[in-house]
Amino acid sequence: MHHVNQKLLFALAGAVALTAVAAAWLLQSRQSAETGAEASYALPALRGRVPQAAAITIQGPGGPLITLTNGPTGWNVKEKGGYPADTVKLRGLLLNLADAKLVEPKTQKPEHYAELGVQDLSDPQAKGLLVSVEGLNEPVQLIIGNAATHGKGSYVRLPGQAQSWLTDIKLSVDREPGHWLQNQLTDIAPERIASISLTQPDGKTIKLAKAKPGDADFELIELPPGRELSMPGVLNSLASTLSGLTLLDLKTDLNPPAGKTVHAHYQTFDGVSVDAEAWKDSAQFYARFDAKLDEALAEKAAAEANPEPDKAQANAEAGKTETKSEDKQEDKPESKTPKRTLKDLRDEVEQLKQRFDGRTFQIPGFKYDNMNKNLEMLLKPLSAK
Repeated sequence: MHHVNQKLLFALAGAVALTAVAAAWLLQSRQSAETGAEASYALPALRGRVPQAAAITIQGPGGPLITLTNGPTGWNVKEKGGYPADTVKLRGLLLNLADAKLVEPKTQKPEHYAELGVQDLSDPQAKGLLVSVEGLNEPVQLIIGNAATHGKGSYVRLPGQAQSWLTDIKLSVDREPGHWLQNQLTDIAPERIASISLTQPDGKTIKLAKAKPGDADFELIELPPGRELSMPGVLNSLASTLSGLTLLDLKTDLNPPAGKTVHAHYQTFDGVSVDAEAWKDSAQFYARFDAKLDEALAEKAAAEANPEPDKAQANAEAGKTETKSEDKQEDKPESKTPKRTLKDLRDEVEQLKQRFDGRTFQIPGFKYDNMNKNLEMLLKPLSAK
C-alpha cells in the first residue's frame, strides 16, 4: 500500500512539474509576443511607413507584370503608358502587406514549395508573385503564394529564406495591369446634356436636343414625316452615356479601324463638349475621346449660376422688404446639378483632356450601344402597308 501511494505521489509531482513548465513557457511566449510584436509581422519594415512607398513591383516567373510608381502627378501604371493608378486598391495592398502576420511555420524544403506556391521566381513553373516595395529605408520583398485551403490566410516566403509561413490574412494580388487603373473616365450627369449627335460609319446622323435645362425629354431633330418615336422618353437614355462611364482596360497600341467607327458628340448646357469615336473588335468595345470648352457658353452659364456678389447682395437686401406672405412661399427644389464657376468648367475640361490624351479605352458594351444608334432603332417600325 505504501509502495502504491509513493508511486502516486511521484506521478502527481511529475504532473505538477509539467504544468508549471507549460505555464512558464506560455507566459514567456506571451511576454515575447507583447515585447517583440514586430518580429511576428511578415514585413515589419513597412509598418507605419506606407506613405513613404515610392514604387511597387509585382513580378511573375517571366519578369515584372505590373510596375506602380509614385510620380509628380501621383501613382501611375508603367505598363499602361503612365496612366493614373487606382490609389484605393493600391493603398489596400500596402496596408495588407504591412498588417500581415506570420502565424504558422510551413515547409523549409524547396521540393515542397510548389505545393504552397512559394517557389523562387527564377522557376518558370512558379505560381506565386514577388511583391517589392521601394522608397523605404530599405526595399522590402515578399513571395506571395496560394491562399490557404482552410482559414483566411495565404502562404508566403521571404526571398532568401528557406522557411515558408502562413499569414493571418489573405494577401490577394491582381496580376492584370488593366485592373490597377483608375477606372472612372467621365461622370457628366444627364441633366447637363443639351444636345447629342450620333453618326454611323455610313455618315448617317441623328440629332437630339433639349430646348432648356430642366426639360423632361429630348426631342429628335428632323423627325421623318409620319414617323413616331418607339416610346415616350426613349431618347433620354442616350444622355446617360457619359454618366458613370468607366474603363475596363487601356490599350496603348490600338488605333480606330478606318471606316468602321461610330462618332458621338455630347454638348452640355454649360459649355463642356465631349467627342467620342467608338468601335467593336471581336467581343470587345473601344473608344477614343476628346473634350473642349465653349468659353462663351461657359461664361454665360457660370454667370447665371453664380450671380455677381453685388447683385446677390442687392437681391438679398430686396428680399428683406418682401411681405410675410411672400416669405412663406414654398422653396423651389434645388437643382441636382451643382453650380459651377468658369474656373470649375475650365478645370473639368483640362482634367478630361489629360485623361483622354489620345488613348484608346476598352469600355462596357452597354455604353457603346448607346453611341451606336441609328434612326430606325428609335422609331416605331413602319407598318406592313
